[in-house]
Amino acid sequence: MENFGQTDIFVICFESVTKEFAVKLHKLLTAEECYLGAVEVDDAAEIHWELYSDALALCYRLSECKIAVLYDETQGDEPSAEEKEEDTKRLLAIGFEQVTFEETHGKHTYFDKYHNFKHARRVAEWKSKFGDVLGFMADEVVCRLGDHIPELPNKLWAAIDTYDNAETDEQYAQVSATCRRILEFVADKIFPPTTEVRDGRKLGPNNYRNRLMAFVEDQIKSETQVELIASGLDLFAEHVEKLQELANKGVHSEIQREGARRALLRTVFILDDIVALRPESFPIKPDIDTSFLGS
Repeated sequence: MENFGQTDIFVICFESVTKEFAVKLHKLLTAEECYLGAVEVDDAAEIHWELYSDALALCYRLSECKIAVLYDETQGDEPSAEEKEEDTKRLLAIGFEQVTFEETHGKHTYFDKYHNFKHARRVAEWKSKFGDVLGFMADEVVCRLGDHIPELPNKLWAAIDTYDNAETDEQYAQVSATCRRILEFVADKIFPPTTEVRDGRKLGPNNYRNRLMAFVEDQIKSETQVELIASGLDLFAEHVEKLQELANKGVHSEIQREGARRALLRTVFILDDIVALRPESFPIKPDIDTSFLGS
């Protein structure tokens, strides 16, 4: 404690990071003698807001290997040309690929009408509650469809695991391709391919979107709901095709990662729509293994 009283302590707060990244960063820094530790900042607690979100200045915006140096021109903090050059050289030297400078226009100052505890608390509570909503949606998809399609959870896990460990454009593109195969797989299970043609739409092996729509139409009679599901499927298909094009053109992995994340979310949203539109439960079809019984 005596050393702390005689030492400058610097605090860096990351506003938007995944829990996995935070844990990984904590483990990497734990080996450093000067590292004191980490806390999870919760702006719903006023003491946290006062110590961190209110007290700390905006410094940088990080995006993959790019960094933007933030400054408030309204407070006269604009760096000189020499300072910009010095900062750029320093940040490039430690591994960043691109350095830019961004004005904050008085954000987080006394004049920012949304920089207060009440607003911060609402944002924190929204994030927490919305996370619960997404978690419940994931539970519904896995539990209800998992009863009928026991292989589905493994396929969803494979998609998110690939996403978490992806480092190259090809791996991010693989995530979106896996999402498409998940919908194809689900379509095969709930509406197997047929030679039937419905309203001019083929329902064969390669027509998974048409078969998902046929399943939806069999569940409900509302034209509006059918159109909403159809637009979601069309948007998903266009999204995946666009990501494949970007991967083929060698577009930077930052865009690929964002696209893969959206593909994962849209896949779960579509599956949740399918689950919600079926009033009764899906038939339970476990994959029974009797091999241990012998011949």
